[in-house]
Amino acid sequence: MLWGYFSGYANPEEGIFELTRMRSADMHLNLVSILNNSAGVSAQLLWAESTPSEGLFTVRVTIKHPYAGNPDYAGFDVRGIFITGASVHLGQGLWIAGEERPRLLNPDGYTRWWNPLEFSDPGLFGYTNGKLGSPTPEVFDALLNGYKIFADVFPTEFEEDPLWLSFPALDDDTGRGVFTSGSITRRYQIQFPPGNSYFNYAIDASWAPPSGDPPVVPDDYPPHANCHEAWWIRGDVIENTLKYYIDTGAHEGNLSVYVSVYDWQGRMNGAIAPDVIMVKVFSDSLLGSGYAQASFVYDDGISALYQADLTSMCDPDYAGTHLICIEAVSAGGTYKQSWQAAPPHALAA
Repeated sequence: MLWGYFSGYANPEEGIFELTRMRSADMHLNLVSILNNSAGVSAQLLWAESTPSEGLFTVRVTIKHPYAGNPDYAGFDVRGIFITGASVHLGQGLWIAGEERPRLLNPDGYTRWWNPLEFSDPGLFGYTNGKLGSPTPEVFDALLNGYKIFADVFPTEFEEDPLWLSFPALDDDTGRGVFTSGSITRRYQIQFPPGNSYFNYAIDASWAPPSGDPPVVPDDYPPHANCHEAWWIRGDVIENTLKYYIDTGAHEGNLSVYVSVYDWQGRMNGAIAPDVIMVKVFSDSLLGSGYAQASFVYDDGISALYQADLTSMCDPDYAGTHLICIEAVSAGGTYKQSWQAAPPHALAA
């Protein structure tokens, strides 16, 4: 069991020997290096749900727990991240895959974790090529990548909504998005562009040392065994009457959205909002280089609701579809867990 990493400094002439802890015991791990050795990731192509001539494929992806039956290694908020190249700037320096790159069409969300540009050191705390993907990390330049959540609570017979994770009580055997043992399967709908395509993946898991010997799952795991950032964000349009006049370039109308934020630590403490520093809404093509800060509406202890009125910021330069990014910035932690390469930013979903 890994408890921590330390930086050492020694000066024999002055009789100095110092150790500095580099990160706390709670951690995000990229499990690909472990699962590569245990054949822990498998994929089954569903031909009946695919259209190869259009580059559309549905794949059943299965992750097998590498330490099945050992409650000391229950994973929390396990996410299978589809890593690819970038072609669309969302704003705020964040890039994702567009139509020119392979895309996950049905993500549960997007995450910064384990993109090869920022987590460039291989191993449990960085990017490692998965055996089923392409060994060409130089083309994987998307800073945000889509993922599917793998948890015991999910059934496997249909496309599940992430809200399933909120159904069991926190102390239920399948509560808190836990992955205890066995295998879990999710459906990935992947769109490939014409020509050569390259992709890989990361398997993100959160963990902290449990109490109890053996521990009771999930009760004996502390709140920070779950990811510090929100585990799910849902956006809903309240009003969209935007119009763009092609002849003149003028525009008018209103745009406002609701944002629901789900966070484990907040739920365990009875209020979500204290664990969220800020909810930002931005769009490079629709809102320009800035961002709108959503206003808090209410908190029911399971999710916090925010509202963003984007009307005054809207400045489109074309008629059509615009991507909007919603970011919930966490009140706890950064991506920097050790001396290994990682962005210094606050954790966010």
